Amino acid sequence: MIYAIFFRAILSRVSEPDESTLYGILFTVTEPVVAPVRALLARFNFLQDLPLDFSPMIAMVILTFATALLPAL
Repeated sequence: MIYAIFFRAILSRVSEPDESTLYGILFTVTEPVVAPVRALLARFNFLQDLPLDFSPMIAMVILTFATALLPAL
């Protein structure tokens, strides 16, 4: 999932998201994870003026911590 979010973020900067089938697949797979993070970040007004979406990066950090903590349980 982390790799899918990473490739989605890269593809959104490199190519047109509307024209890429691969981006559509990655969007469908990763949006359930990224959307709640984006909704949480929308509460911070200072982040809305920036041209960069930080939600994929924060979602990857959360998933990394979750995968590191879950085997310990």
